[in-house]
Amino acid sequence: MTQLQDLVSVGPATLKDFSVLGITSVKQLAKMNAHALFKRLCQLTGHEHDPCVEDVFAAAIAQARDPYLPDEQKQWHYWSHLRKQRPVRCAWVPIGNTLHEHYHDTEWGVPIHDDQRLFEFLILEGAQAGLSWETILKRRSGYREAFAHFNWEQVAQFTPHTIEKLMLNPEIIRNRAKIESTVLNAQCFSELRKEYGTFDAYLWAYVGNKTLQPHIKSFKQVPSSTPEAQALSRDLVKRGFKFVGPTILYAFMQAVGMTNDHTTDCFRYRQLVK
Repeated sequence: MTQLQDLVSVGPATLKDFSVLGITSVKQLAKMNAHALFKRLCQLTGHEHDPCVEDVFAAAIAQARDPYLPDEQKQWHYWSHLRKQRPVRCAWVPIGNTLHEHYHDTEWGVPIHDDQRLFEFLILEGAQAGLSWETILKRRSGYREAFAHFNWEQVAQFTPHTIEKLMLNPEIIRNRAKIESTVLNAQCFSELRKEYGTFDAYLWAYVGNKTLQPHIKSFKQVPSSTPEAQALSRDLVKRGFKFVGPTILYAFMQAVGMTNDHTTDCFRYRQLVK
């Protein structure tokens, strides 16, 4: 099978979608992910498409990968059944990526009030700047070992010699500015706790000590920052913290549950509202 139009379930409308997406061959289609392709189509056209489009993509991709696919699996409704069986998650979670799925399902957006875990996410979000979150998730255990299991008091005592050793550690992001900022932030973290008792008390005051509920319907509606994140960023910068810009801080707020940015169709949204 060499032509896109020969694929079962692929009609003129799907061929038009493939054209919009720049897909011109079965070989090219075989490398795609149906959910990612569906999201890309929505981004390009500006419309929320019928999820059945994703099912047709899934059927076509399966055929492109396996010419001996059973007839049942060439039909879009087979893939529609599979899609309906899986939990509906936020659109940023890649289907089948167990690392992302586990993080999304068990951690992202869950309110955190433990200073050590808050310090962990402050480190990880700063390390992510300019990179993908998956890059950081894959190195999370490496960060745990490299940075004293996120004990800020120990990290605050890291010497230039320790920093040089960290620059040789392949288990973390070997960016000198980020590593040095982590040590500096640990020192600032300690000073801030002297004033407020806990970082938790300081931090959660920015959202009135309760999780914000913006009720987001589509991930396209999620802002890159908010007034709360901007105010928090300004104050942390004044206190000497680094890698705490408003975009980084908003990602941090999402991660530690200061805002429930799960989309309303996501199964975790309903759980966290409760």
